[in-house]
Amino acid sequence: MSHSKLERQSLEERFPRLSRWLVACPTCGRKGRDATADWDTFQPPGFGPWVRDEMLRSYGVLPLDPSGLCADCAAAVAAAQSID
Repeated sequence: MSHSKLERQSLEERFPRLSRWLVACPTCGRKGRDATADWDTFQPPGFGPWVRDEMLRSYGVLPLDPSGLCADCAAAVAAAQSID
């Protein structure tokens, strides 16, 4: 596989096992790092330190509310419910 092909693939596509440390909003599909993990000391087991650095660079922290929605989607739902 060429180097340019690897650059086009996301980290999650290259290493599917990393998806356990990523979260996604079910409404908009936005993906990010789990907000409950300690990312200062986090090191995915079985991966080199460069994978952690790549995760930090590629994905921001995505806090989800108790219903599993990101802040933007939760605000949209709250606004829609206030109209009713």
